[in-house]
Amino acid sequence: MLVRVGQLAAPEDRRIEALIPPLRAYRRRGAQGFATERFRFDPHHDLVQCPAKQRLTVRDSMKSGKWYRAGRRDRTRCSLKAQCQP
Repeated sequence: MLVRVGQLAAPEDRRIEALIPPLRAYRRRGAQGFATERFRFDPHHDLVQCPAKQRLTVRDSMKSGKWYRAGRRDRTRCSLKAQCQP
């Protein structure tokens, strides 16, 4: 069933019981990721530089913050991919 975001606001008003589990980012076995301190934010250009010196640009924005991501070509060729990417 396709549900619009506004429809999730008050399911109890429509006598619907809803259980929505949190989204989880699964990582590949052995992928530990990097500490936040290893990333540099450039507020002037609104981009982040990762430990591999790749430029991460905004891919998605929401109330809780922004998601930054490198381009596909950069991710594919990155020497640190196995340690980083879920």
